[in-house]
Amino acid sequence: MINSLLQHFTPITEDVAENIDKVTFNEKYGYRNLPVVFRKAFHNWDVKEKFLSETVGNYFPQDYRFELELPNENAPKMKMTFTQYKDYIKAGNSEGYFKVQLSGLDDYFEFNSPIPFDCWYKSYSEGNPNIKLRWLYHGGGGTQTMLHTDVWSTNAWNYLIEGTKLWFIYPLTATREVLANTSRYEIGTFLENSDSFIKNAVLPLVCIQKPGDMVFIPGNIPHSVYNLSTTLSITENFINETCYDRVLDYFKKRGNINNLNKMNQIVAKGFQNLNKTQL
Repeated sequence: MINSLLQHFTPITEDVAENIDKVTFNEKYGYRNLPVVFRKAFHNWDVKEKFLSETVGNYFPQDYRFELELPNENAPKMKMTFTQYKDYIKAGNSEGYFKVQLSGLDDYFEFNSPIPFDCWYKSYSEGNPNIKLRWLYHGGGGTQTMLHTDVWSTNAWNYLIEGTKLWFIYPLTATREVLANTSRYEIGTFLENSDSFIKNAVLPLVCIQKPGDMVFIPGNIPHSVYNLSTTLSITENFINETCYDRVLDYFKKRGNINNLNKMNQIVAKGFQNLNKTQL
């Protein structure tokens, strides 16, 4: 299957630098809204030691159960502990994946995000608690995240700790077409009938993500993710100088004045802090 993917689709940009700083990231990828996979820069990130599948379940509050993310919204809801989900996928089930927002679990899962992906929303000092748009994913082989664009048109990073993921990432210019015909552009559709899929009006960029790889996804870009094997990853959406305009536009279009005013305050504070660091 991998050979078929590489034959029909173009890989996303790969960065094999040993490290990446914020200025370089912004200039090469952030401001250009260019999806990229970093193959080496984050391989030694020590956060992965906290999220090994063999031990991460011990960090959750005892008997803390989470609702599985299911591809069929009408399917019966299922709640499991992390340990129960591990047993669920070992039994060969692939209907849903384990996703939990880590913001409410800082006592167990606090960590510093990589500097290139600093987030003004997370750093905003007013309000309690400060919300971090970060999640833990654990999915058995064959589970997937369906086609979507990210919350509030924010940028996002995804760091893979275990397993192998397949990404389909579509160009911004194709957003309307792809999201209006999601069943046509899903990874599952390609796996079922690749000959038909490659006749689509729009073809994706692809990425095979392996442990230690960091994928950057700009906001507003449709993408879906398929777990080729059992995976464990962490992800975070962020707002900063590279994407604040899209986020403000998102709230403007929805006419929610209170949220727009709050986001304008966050952006103003972000630029104020940014200017201080550049003096």
